Amino acid sequence: MPAPSLPGRLRLLVEEQELPVEPVSVEGRSVTMVVQGRHLHGKPARLLLEWEQGGCTELAGTTHSLVTSKARTLARLDVERVSGDWLAFLAWLRTRASA
Repeated sequence: MPAPSLPGRLRLLVEEQELPVEPVSVEGRSVTMVVQGRHLHGKPARLLLEWEQGGCTELAGTTHSLVTSKARTLARLDVERVSGDWLAFLAWLRTRASA
């Protein structure tokens, strides 16, 4: 089996506005991430994982602000729906779980 692709690009869309994002962890149905500037509590959002080898996985859900500073927010996305490239996403999760 070929090595899993990595997300080449991550995009967070909140109310159709794209925000810079850095992933921190994926646990169960939650993704924790650092987002540039903004209070995100209770907002619907979509996290797009664009894979190096092509394809895209969309994680849609609701955001929750955990810690906010002037420029950045530590936020959690409670995932309610996954669509797109499931195989790349599952392969990536397996590598993260075994690390």
